[in-house]
Amino acid sequence: MDLKEQARLCLVIREQGIKDGTRVEGCPVWDDLSKNLWIRIVNDEIGKEEADKESQKVMAHCKTCRHPMCIKALFGDVKPKVVGE
Repeated sequence: MDLKEQARLCLVIREQGIKDGTRVEGCPVWDDLSKNLWIRIVNDEIGKEEADKESQKVMAHCKTCRHPMCIKALFGDVKPKVVGE
């Protein structure tokens, strides 16, 4: 499956989850950034190299976000420890 097919599948799964109510709401910023990235890939607005860079920017957002989904994306199921407070 190439990048464009993967992006199209992500959009289909996202829309189906919204439609049938099974989609878990996550970080709204991550959601918008990733959705826009997938649309740009599907529309051939960006290639693989630029998509990789944009994907890194999407994940970089999580480093500064306190939304539970972003924290889980960075740390998995391990709770982060606050040091120095």
